[in-house]
Amino acid sequence: MVVKNITKNPGVFKTVKVGYPLLVSEKDLDAVVKVVLASLPKDRKPGDAVVLMGHGNDRGPGDLTLAATAAAFHKADPHVWLATVEGSNSFDNVLPKLKASGAKRVWLQPFMIVAGDHANNDLAGPEEDSWASRIKAAGMTPMPNLKGLGQLKGIQDIFLSHTQNAVVDLANTKKAD
Repeated sequence: MVVKNITKNPGVFKTVKVGYPLLVSEKDLDAVVKVVLASLPKDRKPGDAVVLMGHGNDRGPGDLTLAATAAAFHKADPHVWLATVEGSNSFDNVLPKLKASGAKRVWLQPFMIVAGDHANNDLAGPEEDSWASRIKAAGMTPMPNLKGLGQLKGIQDIFLSHTQNAVVDLANTKKAD
């Protein structure tokens, strides 16, 4: 889509660089875990659980990255789980673990750049099938914290670093003959 727009508008863009996605390396993963855990609400009490909502993909791409991310969060804090709207690591997989944890309160936070439709409806909405409603039905208190990753300075810094290190300039790439 970017290349198509550049091609349709020759000379409009001086340079166009695309950086790596957020999670490219183990270093990125460690930094993301640290930033997200530090961003959790200060009134979270010991024993409170946290469920992060990632997007995922129903065709499978990203499942391994998200599985590694979920494991890294859970290793750093055994009361933190990552589930996805789509893909193999669904909330259905996490809910029994939440119940078994004995948590009374469950903080819900998007693991997405913005707290948009999925966060407001699927995660924290009043609908019967939202994660918050399902947590409530299981006898726990949902505690929505609708802060997207893009609001976190440490996440912004990772994206800026990835963009600054981008080497391919899409606006100035010559087509091969």
